[in-house]
Amino acid sequence: GIKINDIVKKVEKLEKSLSESSELFTQGNATTSVGWLDVQKALRADEAAVEMVRFRLFQQGVLSDSVLYAALLVKPTTKKTPELLVLSNGKRMEKQYLAYYRNVTKNQREDDYSYSVFWKPIEERLENFTQIYLSPDGVYNQVNVEAFLVEGNTYVIDKYNVMLVSNTKDVALAAQRTEKIAKGQMTAPVIEDKALLVGNPAFYEAMATGKLDKKQLQESMRGGAYIDELPGTAIEINEIERLLKQAGWQIQKLEEVNASEEKLKTIQNPRVFHIATHGFFLSNSEKQNATTNNIAQNPLLRSGLLLEGAGDVLAKSSMNFNLEPGVLTAAEAMNLQLDNTELVILSACETGLGDIQFGEGVFGLQRSFLVAGASLLVMSLFKVSDEVTQKLMVQFYQRWLQSGDKRQAFREAKLAIKTEFPQPRFWGAFNMIGSE
Repeated sequence: GIKINDIVKKVEKLEKSLSESSELFTQGNATTSVGWLDVQKALRADEAAVEMVRFRLFQQGVLSDSVLYAALLVKPTTKKTPELLVLSNGKRMEKQYLAYYRNVTKNQREDDYSYSVFWKPIEERLENFTQIYLSPDGVYNQVNVEAFLVEGNTYVIDKYNVMLVSNTKDVALAAQRTEKIAKGQMTAPVIEDKALLVGNPAFYEAMATGKLDKKQLQESMRGGAYIDELPGTAIEINEIERLLKQAGWQIQKLEEVNASEEKLKTIQNPRVFHIATHGFFLSNSEKQNATTNNIAQNPLLRSGLLLEGAGDVLAKSSMNFNLEPGVLTAAEAMNLQLDNTELVILSACETGLGDIQFGEGVFGLQRSFLVAGASLLVMSLFKVSDEVTQKLMVQFYQRWLQSGDKRQAFREAKLAIKTEFPQPRFWGAFNMIGSE
């Protein structure tokens, strides 16, 4: 008979080789290998680069269950080799300390441990460098370093500008690209000011067509998980449309029944792709209960975005989302045409989370959209209110359209939200990762 596991392994191997040949890895320049000296050369006087690597120990030729994290630091002052810092309590970081971080953030309690566990040992090596490129791995994809409480009312964001990158070599590649464009050895792509805005999908056909109201639909589901509609996301994308139109942008907007998976898959390189809907990620414990076990093994099929009709799809099947449209999985997101897309914003619940069992960086929507070609990706790590999300997004777009600097605009937007909503639960939900 057909050996499903063998096929799944082959697919994953092919997927990996495709990923490695994509623009994210080659940056359109496959001839040069990048070393730490190239990264160092690209750093400005106040900048440092930190590459996190998750690994497990081999003991007597067997892979043990000990998890360690290595931080490789490159600074303008680094001599001979990158500095190596080993954090040996990786298992506790991924279990107790991650659970603690999520708990105190969710319940808006003071965080007494996260800074000292995840960041302080690294900070002690940073000297006076305040602009930090950080390439996260493992549990570092699950936390927002900027939102750690240092002391009093001071957070990491108040001391450092932490810029997340997929890999610290991207810092060198971006600098090399800028230099080549300046010398006329390479032409910068001409990208039209076009944005695709997606929000407030109609999750249930019966409600979209007026056959049933919310109460009737919930009763008909007999206790099944009901997906709440997102009217706040319509306000969000309408406000963003207004700002972008003022700046002369062309807008394509997909809402309600038009916010469909089929329409999304036809997109071709919008400069900005902003999608406001529910995101999901099935954790390891949830995958154990999944009906289709082989699908459950692939993290790219366990995370995705809910679109038009998603409620009907999920009501029929707990796992096999790819059988019919309604759920855009991370595996499908990888195939979107985003090679000239500067910015993807996933304004959704928990879209940033991925599987931390591997040391290759997060598997999930983050990896998929970057592999699809997006330069920068903004995403949330935990559920956050519509009101705060709208305010943050509007602040970001206003600042970016004025200055042209996305990273700076995003940082300033978070700091502005922080003055109004001081708890990290609000301003610390969103991260930006990638390279310009």
